[in-house]
Amino acid sequence: MDLNLQVAFDALMSERSVTRAAGQLNIGQSAMSSTLARLRKLLDDPVLVRNGRELVATPFAESVAKLVCEVLGNIEAILARRVDFDPATAARTFTVIASDYCSLTLFTPLLSRLAAEAPGVRLKIAPPAGDYVERLRRNQVDVVVMPREVFTDFGSFPHQFLFSDRFVCAVDANNPDVGETISLEQFSSLPYLATSCGC
Repeated sequence: MDLNLQVAFDALMSERSVTRAAGQLNIGQSAMSSTLARLRKLLDDPVLVRNGRELVATPFAESVAKLVCEVLGNIEAILARRVDFDPATAARTFTVIASDYCSLTLFTPLLSRLAAEAPGVRLKIAPPAGDYVERLRRNQVDVVVMPREVFTDFGSFPHQFLFSDRFVCAVDANNPDVGETISLEQFSSLPYLATSCGC
């Protein structure tokens, strides 16, 4: 049974009015009337019947109203419950997508700290190959560490800026063409050797 139908059923039983139940759930009266029709079909019961100017619950609706209310209360309690993460006692493997560069920069020191403070926590680090964005959407990956310029869809996910980086040129001290600084135009006109260790 659709959870939304249970919420609507609970509102109808507490208000005994389509209009007031619709107001309680912030939906239109016609939408609540359609929901009541779905409930009647699903439960094979009128649920609420007109008695003069008011609606009265059927015996069947009365018999399950308290149970539905308890179910919804339990769901609210589950969602409200917070489980604090204790690194010292946690036993979990986190799947991380990160380049070799990020792994060396961030995770090498982190692994030492994890060994001391969270011995039961493991990191499974994989390179950014394949459709890592789809894997993140499907909860197959816990964290992606990636430059924003590469992971252009980062705004669709909870994210945090970790650090900035810069490019560095190493030039022979005896090179007569380069002084203390170098412009982009000058850099582009000279031969150079570039290295890369992932994004």
